[in-house]
Amino acid sequence: MPKWPTDLKRQPTMWQALARPGERGKKRKLRVYDLFCGIGGFSSGAAQAGHHVVLAADMDPRMVAMHRQNHPFTRHEVASLPDDEDLLQLPGHDAWKTMDWHLHGSPPCTMLSAAKWDKTNQQVNEALSMIRWYLQLAITQRPTSWSFEQVAVRDVLSACEDFKIQHPLKFDYTVVSCNEYGIPQLRKRVIGGTPWLVQKMRKMAGTTPETHSHVSHWTPVPKGYTHIQYPKWYRRSKGQTERKKLDADTLLIRPVDSPGYSITCTHCNFWTDAKGEIRKSVTPREGARLQTFNDNTLLPKNNLLAQRMVGNAVPPALATALLKDYTIPPTTTTFASDSSHAVHRPSSPSLSWEWE
Repeated sequence: MPKWPTDLKRQPTMWQALARPGERGKKRKLRVYDLFCGIGGFSSGAAQAGHHVVLAADMDPRMVAMHRQNHPFTRHEVASLPDDEDLLQLPGHDAWKTMDWHLHGSPPCTMLSAAKWDKTNQQVNEALSMIRWYLQLAITQRPTSWSFEQVAVRDVLSACEDFKIQHPLKFDYTVVSCNEYGIPQLRKRVIGGTPWLVQKMRKMAGTTPETHSHVSHWTPVPKGYTHIQYPKWYRRSKGQTERKKLDADTLLIRPVDSPGYSITCTHCNFWTDAKGEIRKSVTPREGARLQTFNDNTLLPKNNLLAQRMVGNAVPPALATALLKDYTIPPTTTTFASDSSHAVHRPSSPSLSWEWE
């Protein structure tokens, strides 16, 4: 490996260090820091991809306690972010010089979800403020790579687009459909973060076998049932706080040999027949399998709490797709969703180029 000059007054920038001969294109093991960890969907996926989860933080002590049972060698913090940011003890913006680390955050999405019909403008603004805080934290900390997961709604997409305009070299995002990554759900999510990781997710879409996204591929289907039924709610009229459940013939029903809809955290899903005439509740364990958790994952004994935890989790298979075979790209191009925004970095280290 060529030696670097020893008489330089400053250290090479991060992208210069990553461009050193012999470093790029090699698989790397990451230290993962999981914020808003929940029960540990992203942590489980990162571990399955071969990385070490160093930190898991969440404001709900029950989530942290269950995460601790499934990841006993991880440091856990009950932290109300951003107020308790000091508890995180993140490596800092210079840590990339000595180690590879990945920062992930899934800020609470309840107040942004379209299914939350009684949210107020103040609650929506607070949720968006949390997203903006995390995005700025990731830029400030300068990890080797970072990621962000959120519901695909207009407010979130608008916030992501504004942030991308401000930091075109550091941030990119895309909307993914989970079934394109072998997850048995038609759930759509925003995935953002380091541009080349986002580009990797775009390239991987649809590369898994179609049968891997079938409900029946992930969990045994009870005998006599051929479909899975999902609840759907709507407001009776504008301005009213009442809501009414749809009739059985208009409920969302999917065959088990196809992807289903999202696993919810508040309403129970059911096994059923094609007409929705017979029903059997989907257990929390079955729901966890449909979220791509393995059977070794511990769940609370309380079924309602278990359902809430599972429904709020990031599907581990999504995290595995993001971080498996983790390598820095062999080129020095920062990808953007639009090729007109692509920025070509120098192929060899240049002292004239600094971190943006």
